[in-house]
Amino acid sequence: MIIETEHLSLRLDPPVYTLCLKNGGACSLAFITGCNSALEAVEASPGPACLIITGQGKSFSTGFQLDDFFSGDAALRSALLSGSIRLLGRVAELPMATVAAMNGHTFGFGAMLALACDRRIMRSDRGFFCLPELDLKVAIPRAMMELLKLKLHHAVLQDLLVSGRRVDGPEAGRLGIVDATCPAETLLEQAKGMVLPLAGKDRATLKAIKRELCRQFLDAAAAA
Repeated sequence: MIIETEHLSLRLDPPVYTLCLKNGGACSLAFITGCNSALEAVEASPGPACLIITGQGKSFSTGFQLDDFFSGDAALRSALLSGSIRLLGRVAELPMATVAAMNGHTFGFGAMLALACDRRIMRSDRGFFCLPELDLKVAIPRAMMELLKLKLHHAVLQDLLVSGRRVDGPEAGRLGIVDATCPAETLLEQAKGMVLPLAGKDRATLKAIKRELCRQFLDAAAAA
């Protein structure tokens, strides 16, 4: 184990790093700090590498820690938004192949974290993908909206945003939200198969390609 905290763990099975989000993957300031530390460790590694992001139990990530987000503390809310946007940008341009292994519920910020990865695979028998911001009465910042527009088909995004409905694994596959679905017991192995063939790609070139692919989102994230 490379990193083990209350919020996450990072382990290495060369050349595959697995970042596991704990406690529902709830995004707090401590969660953001922990994720950034984990990504620093991954980026500092020599040689071939790739990254799987997954969760525990029935949740990949249920989004922001709502007690913090709706605490009435404007400074805290602002810090959560800006910090989470920068984290999404960091994941999006990570100079190695990344895949979200969505083991369960993937809501709000969690959905955006999965979309920031290069690939997505979702458990087929349990869990939902959802963008509940309308029902939570939360306006989506421009940078996050740019990420959503980049990764989801327009009609799909419009439906998810104006309905707030939950999409299960098979439907997420049909809508192009995820690249594949599979039973829970093969989720990590299949996720590994998606990124392992790319582990040896040149990091500088890959980062430059990702930067151009995601330019509108990354420029908005840098300004957040």
